[in-house]
Amino acid sequence: MLRNATKPLASAARSPQLLIRAASTASATPAKTRPYRQKANAASPPSSLPPSSRTGKNQAFRRKKSSTGGEEIRLLSPYVLSQRLRQIIGEKGLDEAVAYLQSMPRDAQNTPVWNLVIKEAGAVGRCKLAYKLYIDMKRRHFKPNTRTFSALAAGLATVTDWENHPSLLELAHSAFDDYWALMQEIKTNDSTSPELALNPFNAFLRLFTKAKQWQKALDLYNSLDDEGPLSPTHFTYSAVILALEMPGERLAADIRHLWRQIQKRIDNGADTQLDAHVLTPLVSALTGGRSADHIMAFDIVRTYVGYAQPGDQVPATPPVALSSHLFFTILTLCFETQKYRRCIQFLRKAMVSDQRIIDFRHLNLALRACHALAMQGSLYDASDALQLLEWAYERSASFPAHDPRDELVRTAQHTTTLAICAHTTDWPAALRVFQLITGHAPEDFADGAPARPARPSPPARGHLPREVYPQGLTYFVRTALSTDDPAVARQCLRLVDAVGLRRVLGRDRVRLAGGDEGGEMQQTARFFGQQATMAVVALANAALHAKADVDVDADDAEARRWRTLRKLAHDLVPADSKKERRPSSVLEERPRVTTQELKAMDQDVKLDMITRDSKIRRS
Repeated sequence: MLRNATKPLASAARSPQLLIRAASTASATPAKTRPYRQKANAASPPSSLPPSSRTGKNQAFRRKKSSTGGEEIRLLSPYVLSQRLRQIIGEKGLDEAVAYLQSMPRDAQNTPVWNLVIKEAGAVGRCKLAYKLYIDMKRRHFKPNTRTFSALAAGLATVTDWENHPSLLELAHSAFDDYWALMQEIKTNDSTSPELALNPFNAFLRLFTKAKQWQKALDLYNSLDDEGPLSPTHFTYSAVILALEMPGERLAADIRHLWRQIQKRIDNGADTQLDAHVLTPLVSALTGGRSADHIMAFDIVRTYVGYAQPGDQVPATPPVALSSHLFFTILTLCFETQKYRRCIQFLRKAMVSDQRIIDFRHLNLALRACHALAMQGSLYDASDALQLLEWAYERSASFPAHDPRDELVRTAQHTTTLAICAHTTDWPAALRVFQLITGHAPEDFADGAPARPARPSPPARGHLPREVYPQGLTYFVRTALSTDDPAVARQCLRLVDAVGLRRVLGRDRVRLAGGDEGGEMQQTARFFGQQATMAVVALANAALHAKADVDVDADDAEARRWRTLRKLAHDLVPADSKKERRPSSVLEERPRVTTQELKAMDQDVKLDMITRDSKIRRS
């Protein structure tokens, strides 16, 4: 018996790999699902494998003849192991999959299998586990590739607070050093290898930028080649531009230098594709620079996007497709450089050619540009703002209910438009905005109108804003006061009475009384609530000729209603309303410069650019 028992050991001794594989497999895999040793005439792989692995024997298993003859060793392939790991991750979790992988024989593993678990670990935010798997992978003599470092960088990118994770930042530096050493090794051996890729590089560059290591990001960018597979791409430019936007200052000089490098590569025939991801941070960085930087930004927008002031030559087909974020950055450039009319002009052009990218941010910025022009003394911007608002309503009406794109119209746009009407004393435009908000027809509240309807007309769209807020009511009443027309005052009072002053200010009554200090938003609501009530009191006095007992051009019932409205407004105004601090509302601010000063500034900038060009030609 002893002699017979030693026969299998003798055959295993002649094949030590078989002995190790059989021992490790017997301890890690149940007997029913053990695929490593089967009969040669087995019809199919074990039933415990995923369905995709039971089709195609050559794909699922690698075959090896046994030294004893008559039997065949069927080895687990990395493809089947990957399928099993995905199944285990979905059913039992990542930790079970890692333990299962570490118990498998080395012949069943390869670099893509380890990349799978590293990627899954990073996807759930377990960055330290992903790095431990990366180290374990190298200890088992599996060489990392580009996808390994892409998975590592993607996992580390999930970290949002790098200040509280210094150890993870050290791991990120170590992983990047390994990646860059691998790229240099591949470049030395085969400069045309497909493994030479900058996807991990760009991911690490964005990672270091998010970790506020801007100088590190710039040093990495400067280490790239001028040409070849390791030269910058448009993703690289986008990441390095973000790295140049350090807090507290905008390095516009570095941005200009970087832009010249990009143009030089394009002129030299490099395959450098510019898109909205590159131009968005570029234009944003130049917006914070000097006047010469602003001119460069507008020139970039004209050349690559096709948006310019009337008379400038633009390409027939712009090379860069306009995106929503890029368009908002362009409008911000116009607004911050106080090119208000250009801001409105660009939005009108997009309303014709690029409607799909317009959202509430663009409309808000254009209306603020109209408001800035109104504050400078322009008398024609209330109609422009009203046209933009009416277009937004028509655009929203084309979307189905509860569509995310239907958020084009918001309360802030009504408030801004009414503020423009107040500054330009445009009462017809204010009536139209009030009609869009409430549904009340203005002609039903004019002098001599027939019996007014008890309810407003049904809204064209039930999910559009239908509420009047204190800030909008303030500007609406101020517009009526600025006309100095008793008929307008009476029409405004009738509309305010129909909407309900208590309904508008009732939700803010505690804050109006000073019972809730709150933050900036609370202070703004309290301030404009007081302004609205005081404006209603002044309007009621104007309609009654500033005397409570005088009743002109109004019947007794209407006069009593206005006195009741005035008393209600008095009750809602706190006694210390004059002590209320004015909030930091952009609609209450005065313009920083006048139109004449802007024209003089433009002339100075043009003269400066002409002087620079002449110096360059002489040199």
